[in-house]
Amino acid sequence: MNTIKIEKATVGRVEEAFPTKGGKLLVKFSVADNAKKDQTRWFTVEAWNELAEQILGSVAVGDKVDLEGYLDRVESYTSKKTNKPEAKMVVVLTAIHSIEKKRAAA
Repeated sequence: MNTIKIEKATVGRVEEAFPTKGGKLLVKFSVADNAKKDQTRWFTVEAWNELAEQILGSVAVGDKVDLEGYLDRVESYTSKKTNKPEAKMVVVLTAIHSIEKKRAAA
């Protein structure tokens, strides 16, 4: 397994938790990594069991997170904006190191 670290990523979406047939809890959320100024990389992150519970109680859209996991797979899809083939990386979360809450608009 290749460990992947994503720092200061912005949470784009948090899905509802759902139990699997095997009784495990799964939460999926997306993060945007702007490590390169001219390129945004999107990741789908899967959190299981205790980490899933932690995500549900503490992560919201717009928050900044530092996380660690491993690349599980790459999924292909057609972009709704460009109608061109795209790929997204799916990372299985192994640790979340920090959560910086989005500041409310003044």
